Amino acid sequence: MDDIWLILEKDMTSQIKLMARASSLVIETAKSLGSKAICVVLGSNLSSDECYRFANKEGYDSVLLIDNPYLTNYCADHYIFTLLQLLRDYHPSVIIFPSHPHFQEVAAQVAEQLQAPCALNYDNIRISKDRGIILEKVITRRQEQISVAVDSTSHPVVIVLGKDIGGPNYSVISKVPLVKSLAVELNGYLVHSRFVGVEKMDIESIDLSEAEIIVAGGGGVNTPEGWSLIQVLAGELGAKIAGSRAAFMRNFITENQIVGISGKVVSPRLYIAIGISGCNEHLIGMRTSESIICVNKEKSAPIFRYAQLGIVADLYFFLPRLIKSLQELKDNSNRDRKDNAKDIH
Repeated sequence: MDDIWLILEKDMTSQIKLMARASSLVIETAKSLGSKAICVVLGSNLSSDECYRFANKEGYDSVLLIDNPYLTNYCADHYIFTLLQLLRDYHPSVIIFPSHPHFQEVAAQVAEQLQAPCALNYDNIRISKDRGIILEKVITRRQEQISVAVDSTSHPVVIVLGKDIGGPNYSVISKVPLVKSLAVELNGYLVHSRFVGVEKMDIESIDLSEAEIIVAGGGGVNTPEGWSLIQVLAGELGAKIAGSRAAFMRNFITENQIVGISGKVVSPRLYIAIGISGCNEHLIGMRTSESIICVNKEKSAPIFRYAQLGIVADLYFFLPRLIKSLQELKDNSNRDRKDNAKDIH
């Protein structure tokens, strides 16, 4: 149960520079724990020679090739089912995923099935003197470093790396890795979805990681009119818009606006949660916010336990009044500035 795994898709083995830091963390962690570093590659028509060259150059002890036609294109169900099948026979202590939108969802679901801790967007892994695993991330805007200790004694630790983890911090020692191909049965009776296609969408890039203010909606915002109110409120505050997976499933937000264990982890100065109940999946993504305000008509909603200010109200009643007050404040402020300018002249 001591192996350290890095999970990759087929094309990632050719992206040596992109994978260098991820490999660095895997191999350094394995070295510190006296464990083996193993690269697990998912895909179809995998090239054992290419995977060998990658593992040899990066210093892995072995490579597991999971080759199946169902893994030709990304489909969350197929990836999750494949890894869970694999983990019946193998028992790594740490499972690491590179920073990639695919892996946020896969890692969260695998961790949930294993009842294992799941850490998202961490930049570094180090081993304490008592051989404990410490995860670290830097919040640049706050000039803070967050460190979290995780227990890997009874369950594997599932980690998704952050996107800004820098370059390798060790001297690569090439090894002669063992390459092993494994068969995992996947068919239409065992999985519930299939890959249909990929469409290019012209969507404005949304980066929530450095947002000062975020206005987020959840399952309680179940109409276009409700989301229009959130958009207006965000505009008045100069905020980014986000939401829970329930909002994504209703097509109110895009995938890169999801906050939670299967989306982004954010730490804004102000997080306004509207119609969000506060399930653990969402709380993991926003509970490090400096200030949390929530609006929910259900006074028993768990989100109230984490909020500095909780408002029990129907959003369709409360938000229009809040927006009007903000607009009046802005108008008064603009009027005062104009009057001051006249006095100066």
